[in-house]
Amino acid sequence: MTWPGDPQQLRDLAGTAARHPQTTWCFTLTDPDGRPVAHACGTPAPKPPGADDSGPGPPALTQIGRGPPGSRGTWRYTHQGRQILFTFDDLDGDCDHRFQASGHDPGRKLRHLTGVLHPECTFLTCRTPEHQSDYEHSVPTDQRAITCLCACGPVCRRNHRNKQQPGWKIRGTGQPGEFTWTLPSGRTYATRPTTYPI
Repeated sequence: MTWPGDPQQLRDLAGTAARHPQTTWCFTLTDPDGRPVAHACGTPAPKPPGADDSGPGPPALTQIGRGPPGSRGTWRYTHQGRQILFTFDDLDGDCDHRFQASGHDPGRKLRHLTGVLHPECTFLTCRTPEHQSDYEHSVPTDQRAITCLCACGPVCRRNHRNKQQPGWKIRGTGQPGEFTWTLPSGRTYATRPTTYPI
């Protein structure tokens, strides 16, 4: 969810969420153009017995691990006595297939990261939400397809059926979330990951 709230509203919302033990937290880091480059999810740890709800000081986000070279590492978010850990997964650059599924269907994390890259159908003019779309392989599964961020994305049922007709084609570029659609006219259209408001 993107929400253009002011800083105080965001702090109030985070404080309300932090008090609930089943709140799920996700961060998406973007480049200067608003393209997603890394993502992490975490859940609040149970509040220690007797902990003060006011927490020790203002909210803080602190890096606690650097991770491998080039990664964004692991961070700890502290808010109202809760600590949540986030280890960021890189979403930019050449795909290293670390999230590749062994079979046809994506796992929960792969499906989630695919939705971060494309909250809507990957066809250029389609706005069908990712959760209402098919998880489409750019190369058909009977042609040695892989199930990975660089080879799959959300495609609405209509465009999924179109893609299976003569003259239609979609191909991954080797970059997570980047695809090239070819239409029966021969025209090609590039699809890149979504641009988030910044």
